[in-house]
Amino acid sequence: MGNGRTVMVTTARPSVATASKSALFGNETVTLNDGSTAWITTGMPGDAPNRVVFIRDDLIITVAGDLPIDALKAMAAQIV
Repeated sequence: MGNGRTVMVTTARPSVATASKSALFGNETVTLNDGSTAWITTGMPGDAPNRVVFIRDDLIITVAGDLPIDALKAMAAQIV
């Protein structure tokens, strides 16, 4: 949290069945600046209305917050 903004990064290790159901991750598929496929959702209720979800290795990584979706996508592309 800072400057009146909130960003959260979470990780989860899904089952093989869950990882294969990309519809669970977001409303729209996008490509991040690093070439990764991600799913975005915007306008959700609460303190983190926008989110970017992507899979890296065997983790589901979510970047959520009240920043514009393009800012969250840029942050997501920098996660290693």
